[in-house]
Amino acid sequence: MADTAELTLGQPSSWSSSVRTILLWCAVGVALTLLFFLLTFPFEAVQARLLAEIERGTGAKVQIDRWHVAWPLGLEWKNVQISVRDQQAFRLARIEALLSVADALHGTPVADLSVWLEDKGEPAALQTRTVFTGWNFHGVALVEGTADRVELAKLIGAPIRGGRLKGRFQFSGNPSAQAGNIAIGNGELTVDATEVAVDPVSAQGGRMPEWGLAVVHGKVTCTAGLCRIVELRGNGPDGSVTGSGQVTLAQSLDEARLDLALTITCSPSLSQRMAAVGGFPLPPGTPITVRLVGPVVRPQLSL
Repeated sequence: MADTAELTLGQPSSWSSSVRTILLWCAVGVALTLLFFLLTFPFEAVQARLLAEIERGTGAKVQIDRWHVAWPLGLEWKNVQISVRDQQAFRLARIEALLSVADALHGTPVADLSVWLEDKGEPAALQTRTVFTGWNFHGVALVEGTADRVELAKLIGAPIRGGRLKGRFQFSGNPSAQAGNIAIGNGELTVDATEVAVDPVSAQGGRMPEWGLAVVHGKVTCTAGLCRIVELRGNGPDGSVTGSGQVTLAQSLDEARLDLALTITCSPSLSQRMAAVGGFPLPPGTPITVRLVGPVVRPQLSL
């Protein structure tokens, strides 16, 4: 009886030892598979493909100072310079693109992109998540993301001198992208900006002094390659602004066109400054319409 009891008590120990051995070998096998995958993965080919797709889709030229492989499966670019034709180059401190391992194991290719405008140890200013329709990375099923602490002066350039932007966006893929149309389909973009400052401008014989807004809120909805600015409002010590318009998307960023009308209602201080610079001698509360028309990257201003 004693021997039987000892045999019965020993069985669980033997069984658990076998399970541990099996799990250990499984873990070793998975680790070796991942290691061999990383060692043989064509990162340089993927990087060349990404740069080619960015340049083809946006019309922008991308130059990278240095790059390396990011763990567990991705690329990291440092000192990135983006330029569109004759426009001033836009500089980024770091870009990190990672392929989601968890989604890949479920058979779905998902890429997470993080962008740092400055390398100061802060969280990424732009974060996006792109779900592709297949492993050839041609079609996009969904792209969404957030932006925070983006300096408007660096993003837009003159005449914007100051301001910080945050926002969020979500767009579905365009099923006809394979036929040469834009890759992004229907979706929505919401932005909020603070402490926006605009330099003095002159157009068509009129002059506008320096002015600014404390807060700005905007909303854009896109359908079939046409993005409508359905909501745009802001206010501050210099008055208030409302606007509406549209952006017609194209194959590249420098071919997309903007048509935006802004109505500025001047405060007493802004009216005084306008009179001082020889602008429109309008009384406080009088609305002024400003239009931005032309390519998105270099629209023409008219007063």
